[in-house]
Amino acid sequence: MKEIAVSNFGPIKDGFEDEMMPIYPVTLFCGDQGSGKSTMAKLISSFSWLEKALVRGDMTEQWITRYNRFVKKHCAYHNIQNYFKDDTRLIYKGDKYNFIYEGKKFKIEKVDNNHVFRMPQIMYIPAERNFMSVVEDAEKIRNLPHPLSTMLAEYEKAKKNLVSKINLPIKGYSFQYDKLNKISWLVGDGFKLRLHEAASGFQSLIPLILVTRYLSNKISGSEGNSYNKSSVEINARLEKRIRQLLLNEKLDEDIRNSLISQLNVLYKNDCLWNVVEEPEQNLYPNSQKFILFELLSAFNAHAGNGLVITTHSPYILNYLTLAIKAASIHCKKEELEQRLENIVPQRARVNSENVGIYEIDNDGKIRQLDKYLDIPSDENFLNVSLRETNKLFDDLLEIEDLCAQ
Repeated sequence: MKEIAVSNFGPIKDGFEDEMMPIYPVTLFCGDQGSGKSTMAKLISSFSWLEKALVRGDMTEQWITRYNRFVKKHCAYHNIQNYFKDDTRLIYKGDKYNFIYEGKKFKIEKVDNNHVFRMPQIMYIPAERNFMSVVEDAEKIRNLPHPLSTMLAEYEKAKKNLVSKINLPIKGYSFQYDKLNKISWLVGDGFKLRLHEAASGFQSLIPLILVTRYLSNKISGSEGNSYNKSSVEINARLEKRIRQLLLNEKLDEDIRNSLISQLNVLYKNDCLWNVVEEPEQNLYPNSQKFILFELLSAFNAHAGNGLVITTHSPYILNYLTLAIKAASIHCKKEELEQRLENIVPQRARVNSENVGIYEIDNDGKIRQLDKYLDIPSDENFLNVSLRETNKLFDDLLEIEDLCAQ
């Protein structure tokens, strides 16, 4: 399992209680605004991308470590280049490479093992995604934040790839794209609205759903399986050819990079690592359940997939608990299985050992939620906030009674 350690970086101070924090296949960060949830997600995304780039041969270790490129280029992509301090310490332990930033120096270590590396499609879905629904022809706007620009490119591909309208996770609604006129439509019972006129929840939900489904289906291909022997063999041959280009000192650097880029187009991604900020954005609690189950369904679609979520919502956390509990129930009775399916679909269930839930407090500390009988504890920041509301209401009732005396 991949691991990460972060200290004295942006809002993160002491970091994880045991230093090295496991990155579970499904990793969820909860906490107050500005506590560092997105910071952790962005670092996981950045290090995962760097590892993929090195394995694939997009760049060399020397190229990354020189001229402070890790900070100025790769962290700048997520706009976290100014989060560094004199005592910042970052460690990422991956399947094939370890990355260490300490004492203002960045070091890369190659991991000597025989593990098969599943080439990931890494998709960072930012909280600002509703922008691409609100603004028509958003792709023509320059100087967008890099993650938003990358997602926008995938969103455009996803829309153009549609052959008919698609049903949304929220029952009774669908999405339709007019390719000729480049118009996005939200279709409901008895109405059809242009997406930029629709409710904000749909404006946030639709780009997330379209991109997730598009990338998941793209990995599946016609076989419906993201991992097969042929893709491993193809990638191995490509790695060998790229290695030969890297070692060829007679080639000009620009020509070498151009040839490597052309070869990399042939690579097949084996899995999807979906990094999603605030999936609950602008959604009613019951709708949050449907969007979470959609993300878990995509996670379950392929071996090696990953899902990283940041959230403020206690509902997301509690619905994830339902998905974990449902996975632990084994029922052979058809009637009971149907009841179970109605609560949590089979495709959205997830085993407890694949889930890690982390809470980040306002002091920059990260702790993993305990589990009771494999179910995440309800003693967390979000549920405490809900209980605080109930307590305050009780206080108001008490004051009302006292005023009436």
